[in-house]
Amino acid sequence: MHWVEQDQKSTQGKILSTTRKKIFKKLTSKILITMNKLLFQRFPDIGLLILRIGVGSMLFLNHGFDKIIGGPEKWAGVGQTGMGSLGIDIFPAFFGFMAAFSESVGSILILLGLFFQPAAFFLFCTMAVGVLFHITSGIGSPELAMAYGLIYLTLFFAGPGKFSLDNKFFSTD
Repeated sequence: MHWVEQDQKSTQGKILSTTRKKIFKKLTSKILITMNKLLFQRFPDIGLLILRIGVGSMLFLNHGFDKIIGGPEKWAGVGQTGMGSLGIDIFPAFFGFMAAFSESVGSILILLGLFFQPAAFFLFCTMAVGVLFHITSGIGSPELAMAYGLIYLTLFFAGPGKFSLDNKFFSTD
């Protein structure tokens, strides 16, 4: 009789243990799924927002602002330097203005996520010219222009994310 009672208790304990494990597994699974939905799926958009604000403000403050307020003389120098390294010597002020416009207004557009992909494309092109200048002239390092260029190329393909003015005004969702 003692064996039967002990065997029944052992069986009940195993069933209870198995039931607890199943409940724990379901609860854990639901918690992880909920966390994934609430937190982790939002990170790409938050990451894009942080990257847009960081890169957009750095390029604007460190490069674009000085160039855009520099006026025609500054623009001609920038255009001659950049496009001259490609063998293009015509319209240096125009090309310099385009670089200044890209680095200033384009940076603000990236920061805001407005007209994002055209801005990212033009900034990538501007950085490509910068890389070529550094490589062909041997002046300075092309590393920063390459880093900015790769960031803008990546952003071009990734898009501005959910937290952008493009998403607010032009989203088809």
